[in-house]
Amino acid sequence: MKNLKILVIRNYTVEPILDELEIYLSKKDLKVEFMISGYESHTVELLKPNTKYIKFNPDLVLILFHINSFTDLYSSGFDPGLNKEIKKVKKNIIDNIELIIKTLQKKINPNIGIVNFYKPSELRLDLFDTLDNKGMSKIFNELNNSLKKICQKNKSAFYFDLEHIIYKIGYENCVDEKHWFQSMFPFKQIGFQKR
Repeated sequence: MKNLKILVIRNYTVEPILDELEIYLSKKDLKVEFMISGYESHTVELLKPNTKYIKFNPDLVLILFHINSFTDLYSSGFDPGLNKEIKKVKKNIIDNIELIIKTLQKKINPNIGIVNFYKPSELRLDLFDTLDNKGMSKIFNELNNSLKKICQKNKSAFYFDLEHIIYKIGYENCVDEKHWFQSMFPFKQIGFQKR
């Protein structure tokens, strides 16, 4: 069995997903060791000279971010009057991811998987987006397009389309937004067992 070290940089609860990933990879003859970042301390910790993340020397880094951890604008419906604030949030998210990648590449240069942002239930078919072309769908699309560009610029960064997988399995099978408010875990466990 081959060993695989995975550093998970996240801003929400991911442990149940990692349990499923570990089971899946063990069937592929891979023994996984995970190191999981804190919710908000990942960038600061990564910038430290002798950080535990670099000492861990991961083979793969997964970046899993959820938009709700960056802003409560989402729950306010991204009011069009908040356009300036929305731009600031998007820039903050992309700058944060770029800094993480740059720091990792400079220190250890691992493969990096960047998981995209999936749209909330009311937007999954681009139907009830009351803000039209300035709406929430556009914000998610812009964020995901920015992530794709980051991956195109960085040879060791790969775009993981979680949104596509969720829609393929069935949104109602994977996502339970109530869990977000209870545990910062927005998924149904059963959805990840349906691979």
